[in-house]
Amino acid sequence: MARRSTPLTKFLQDVVDNSKDLVDDLIERGRDLEADARSSLSRAADDRDEEDEEDDEDLARLQASLAELSSKVDTLAKSQRPAPKAASPAAATPASKPASTPAASATPKQTRTPAGKPSGETGPTASG
Repeated sequence: MARRSTPLTKFLQDVVDNSKDLVDDLIERGRDLEADARSSLSRAADDRDEEDEEDDEDLARLQASLAELSSKVDTLAKSQRPAPKAASPAAATPASKPASTPAASATPKQTRTPAGKPSGETGPTASG
């Protein structure tokens, strides 16, 4: 003899069944997400290992190229250097000290007047 369901018990049964389905779906999606994440991380780790090997090879090639270019630059620099010349007496004079000549020391210093004209100025002034 089967019991008849009342509308209230039928409603509660539907709520419980739907809740079970929801929980089952959430658990299944969680498992899928976990599996996908593990798969993606393992692929990324494998790719990184391959990239590290490629980076090491690239670095070795770049170092070899740098060494080759350095030797070429050294060779060019040696061929571009001028031959050493004998030291001349003019080269021995330091460039920071100007040579004093009697004519240069005999020139009087010009000072400016309050009007802004040099004191030693003669003749018509040029206005510009």
